[in-house]
Amino acid sequence: MTTENERIHLYFVQAINTWDNIGINENDENIISKFIEKRIPEKYAKLLLIYLPIILTRKIFNKINFPDEYIEMNRNLEISRNFSENNFFIVLKSSLDNYVIRNFKKDLIMKIAGRSAEFKVLNQFLLEGKEMNELQNIQFTKLHIIN
Repeated sequence: MTTENERIHLYFVQAINTWDNIGINENDENIISKFIEKRIPEKYAKLLLIYLPIILTRKIFNKINFPDEYIEMNRNLEISRNFSENNFFIVLKSSLDNYVIRNFKKDLIMKIAGRSAEFKVLNQFLLEGKEMNELQNIQFTKLHIIN
């Protein structure tokens, strides 16, 4: 019998393999549908779509001090949470840390990380000619995650 953490890791691998065959401008609903087709339960498919871009961005730009706290918006409620206390996030991050990131193709990184607001901001600064060490001075606010 597999544990919750083992299932999350398996869904991570399935999501990475599936994402590799998805267009860069694919909408959220289509990505979730493709994950579900690969037998990732809808609940996890949505979480992968939310958290994997954030985790990959933070892995790529690991010198930046991103806030741990985020705001989860569920219906009309705003709940303050921490990534460091979110088991799904922790297991997904561990799975990514153990995955050989250099095996990621550039377009796969763009497909995934490019969905993150943090990545878009940092990438824009780089495209404007900023140096990587200048990015360390950027202060990000808490992310707002809609469930």
